[in-house]
Amino acid sequence: MHGRNCNVKMIQGVKVYQGDRQCVLVGGLCVHSSDCLQPTTNKGLCPSNAHRGVECCYELPVRPAPCVQHMGACMGSCPKPLTRPGIDCESGKICCVLI
Repeated sequence: MHGRNCNVKMIQGVKVYQGDRQCVLVGGLCVHSSDCLQPTTNKGLCPSNAHRGVECCYELPVRPAPCVQHMGACMGSCPKPLTRPGIDCESGKICCVLI
């Protein structure tokens, strides 16, 4: 499997695998089971990466990551509910989700 692209992207510091149709249809994301806060009721909705321990998930944890992975930008101020742990913001700036 060396060099095989399994279409992984990072969201909120969590590895998200290519979405299998079954998972996408229920509004989930394919992530490693240890990275999932709220798994879907049905197991096996991510068969393409099941061998990696990947399951369909509704809610991801928020982990330290570059601000862009949080769909945000580094700003001088931000409402508390929109702040995220951005690891690339300069001193005095915080990662704020863009809405």
